Amino acid sequence: MVKMMIQSSRKRHNITPSIHTARGVFLAAVMSVFFILPAEAQVRSPQILITWEAHTYAPSRFGGKLLPATGSSLDASAEVVDQGKISSLKNTTVYWYLDDELVQSGQDLQKIRFRASDIAAGTMDLRVQIPDYPGGIILKTIQIPVVRPDVAIRRIPGDASRRSIFSLEALPYFFNVNSIASLGFMWSVNGTSPDVTSRPDMITVKVNDDAPAGTAISVRLGVQNTKDPLQGASRQIAVTL
Repeated sequence: MVKMMIQSSRKRHNITPSIHTARGVFLAAVMSVFFILPAEAQVRSPQILITWEAHTYAPSRFGGKLLPATGSSLDASAEVVDQGKISSLKNTTVYWYLDDELVQSGQDLQKIRFRASDIAAGTMDLRVQIPDYPGGIILKTIQIPVVRPDVAIRRIPGDASRRSIFSLEALPYFFNVNSIASLGFMWSVNGTSPDVTSRPDMITVKVNDDAPAGTAISVRLGVQNTKDPLQGASRQIAVTL
């Protein structure tokens, strides 16, 4: 009788670990499905890609992205990526919004041209919305920076032995013009206007040969958009001999 009870007890103890193991496998399977499915669904959901280009001016050596200023003209385009492929928007109405204001809408309207918001500086929100996309509405909003026009002054490398003569070049950025010819340049050197040359964006400064080394020359520059009197920039530097 005692032997039978011991054997029965051993059988019960042998069953318990197998129950815990099966329960652990089941929970692991459930948790893996719970975490994997949302990730797969996210990958498969359609995404809108928006690109934009501002039509502002910058020196030819500028390698960055042209930024818009107030009232700048911009081009934007949108593509829908679905299941890893570019999706056709034929017969699909696309809505474009700028700062929540409808800019344009139409079928297969993947490209638009618009004007930057009337803000001095900051960001504007560009949104693409496709309400009747197969499977439900999709939308995307991006922020586009709006900057003030700016100008830098570059000292052109010259003969180091002739420190009494140096040349400067104006480098304007993000004006609403296509050519530097549409900009006006106003130079001042130690409070006086230098001689005008064939290149208004450049000046050559001559000082006395007996000027001691370390002498600071004050240079001021103002740049104006000749087509828009409200758009300008200025810069002041000190050139050390």
